[in-house]
Amino acid sequence: MSVAEFLGSLAPETQIIAAGLVFLFVLLTGVQLIYLRSLRAREAVQSESEMNAQLARMMRLLEGKGHRDANGRIPISQARAKPVSRSSERRVPAARCPAPRATPRIRRTGR
Repeated sequence: MSVAEFLGSLAPETQIIAAGLVFLFVLLTGVQLIYLRSLRAREAVQSESEMNAQLARMMRLLEGKGHRDANGRIPISQARAKPVSRSSERRVPAARCPAPRATPRIRRTGR
């Protein structure tokens, strides 16, 4: 039995209900697709505006028009390119380390 024969054998009320369900499914799918497109477009606009704002901030700093402190210097947090290493990660110069102890060698006599 094909789908057309099956739908033809149904009562008119059942056919109307089936057509309504198919229509609602198509409508909801279309609304979902439109929402996803608008969401992607909104995210693209937002990321572009954030990128433009960051570029403008960098250009202000490079041109010397950035935020400056009372002495006219650029604050360290803006001028720093990489994070400062922690004091626990610093290497101590060899001059500050205690001298290594000489360990006596044990000589074995051969037979």
